[in-house]
Amino acid sequence: MTASKFAEPVALPLEPSAARRRIRSFLADERWGGDSDDVVLAAHEALVNARRHGGSAVRADITLDRSCLVVRVWDAGPGFDLAARVRRPPDPTAERGRGLWLIDRMTTTCEVDRDDDGVVLVMRFGRPN
Repeated sequence: MTASKFAEPVALPLEPSAARRRIRSFLADERWGGDSDDVVLAAHEALVNARRHGGSAVRADITLDRSCLVVRVWDAGPGFDLAARVRRPPDPTAERGRGLWLIDRMTTTCEVDRDDDGVVLVMRFGRPN
């Protein structure tokens, strides 16, 4: 595979179950050696949060390059302070409030940004050695 193909984003469905299937297929096709379950769960949580807190996801993609796997999910919401939401573990008895905390633990890095498409959660997963 050429370096340029690695760097091309692949669109993901905005419906969480369809996105999970597409991510698993992508990771298998690319022979990703990392933890696929972490990638799938983090993307699922991001899409659910985009729907719940940002109105809906407006775009999502996945990219694999030589250094890492990147999953990005955009929504039209107001944005949020990621650091404030992942600082301490969620209440274990709460029915909600675990998504961002889980995403933070499953990713190598995670950040929130804003661009022309809206608020974007950028999740990076390091390539296994």
